[in-house]
Amino acid sequence: MEMQIPFKAEPRKPKGFLPVKHASLHNLKQVSVDIPLHVLTAVTGVAGSGKSSLIRDVFAGQYPEQVILADQSTVTDAGRSTPATFLGFFDDIRKQMAKENDESAALFSFNSKGACPVCKGRGLSPPS
Repeated sequence: MEMQIPFKAEPRKPKGFLPVKHASLHNLKQVSVDIPLHVLTAVTGVAGSGKSSLIRDVFAGQYPEQVILADQSTVTDAGRSTPATFLGFFDDIRKQMAKENDESAALFSFNSKGACPVCKGRGLSPPS
């Protein structure tokens, strides 16, 4: 059962960019990128490709006053609480995402409708 979610026809436009030029740390080899401002930005890629090095170490290091990082690090031993959940604003993020996409807020939660059917939102493959 594949669910198709339509993209928003006219997404919000960035209001400028913060550049990172020639980043070289760990697995990063001369990476240059412009990070958009005033829009939700996600960085994806395969494990070990340098996502955390680029964003947490290089980008946030260059722009400490302008960057707010919300990552998937757990806050508690339960493994389900992220900083956004712990600080109490993940519900607001879910509601806004739901409103912008005309979907249920549950779709944007790894504890309910948005959870992966394989790992049940734990972010781990089941034991084989």
